[in-house]
Amino acid sequence: MRVAEALLGASLRIQPWDNGMTRLLASEIATEAAVTLQASLAPSAPDTVCTLAFADVPGWSFQNDTSTRLTSAAPSTIKVTLRSPAGPKGFFRLPATVTFSGEGWSLSCRTALRTLTQNRLCQWVASNGQGWQPLTNVTVHGAMSLEALLGSSPTGATVAAVAVLRVTRPTPLRFDFEGPIRLTIDGVRIGTDIQRGTWGNAALAPGDHVLKAVFARKKSDDSLFKVACETADTCLPGDLVLLPTSEVLKMNPAP
Repeated sequence: MRVAEALLGASLRIQPWDNGMTRLLASEIATEAAVTLQASLAPSAPDTVCTLAFADVPGWSFQNDTSTRLTSAAPSTIKVTLRSPAGPKGFFRLPATVTFSGEGWSLSCRTALRTLTQNRLCQWVASNGQGWQPLTNVTVHGAMSLEALLGSSPTGATVAAVAVLRVTRPTPLRFDFEGPIRLTIDGVRIGTDIQRGTWGNAALAPGDHVLKAVFARKKSDDSLFKVACETADTCLPGDLVLLPTSEVLKMNPAP
């Protein structure tokens, strides 16, 4: 897409917080959903036809060769129908070829569409020392609440939370997290002790990887933490899956 961006000021993305995409990715059964994309051109660009063709992805089906006329006057929306396979969907980009064309010219570009505005990790098990419990209660902003485990505990009280990422191809990730937590993956520390939001990178090999957040209450009302990840453009469906809480409980993670 960089050539199209440079020549036409073109942009194409799945609209932020798209309801269809969110519902599709949250479902563990085979699901079909209508997804809205947003496309635009620079003010000086000529009127252009935009044709979208998704790459073949095992288990997925797409409404391909969708064409929309773009003008520089205003952004356009493109409606496409996607169908996903059963099972956890994970985090990934959708590979596609976008063709921009006009009278006597055509330009084809590859792109990798971000599926979610933010890849929030919302399947954890947590323990205050009394055994693992499912932790899936999430706020509208994607934060996990430990209020049930912390209760009226004093400052200094700790709770451990564990999530498991299953990787099928080498996958680089960036993690962003909030709250009074120390985050590790496979025992290796991610990020720093900066209080207002932290981040760190990891390169994951194929296999299961244990993400552990140790929450330490610093104020009497502390009970929330949040972890999100950002994938590379090369991350395809099935490459990176966050295991459901039920599967993590069966693994009986180490304290």
